[in-house]
Amino acid sequence: MKLIDMHCDTIWKLEKVDRLNLDGKMQPESLHDNTGHINVAGMRKAGTVAQFFANFIYMDWYDKDYEKGYAGALSMIERTKKEIQIAGEDMQMVTSCEEFQKLQGKIGVSDQR
Repeated sequence: MKLIDMHCDTIWKLEKVDRLNLDGKMQPESLHDNTGHINVAGMRKAGTVAQFFANFIYMDWYDKDYEKGYAGALSMIERTKKEIQIAGEDMQMVTSCEEFQKLQGKIGVSDQR
């Protein structure tokens, strides 16, 4: 079976762990290894062909300041790109149906902007 997940908060969760880990005592998390529900191995096992990561901004983190929240959104987009780069041969950013159709075995990733 092929799976397309249209909404995933894992990038938000990774950012949350980073925010809570200011003292460096917690283990850093990534799409390969995290305490959430989605990781690269699990996506492969489930037959995931496309994953949409939601860029949710919890404004209380940013003192309800628009500019800080916007910077947080940009940070999540960069985090998504970084995680895809680390995943290497497993994932690829796609922004169109044509790109999705050319994936050749990789998991197509989009961030919901």
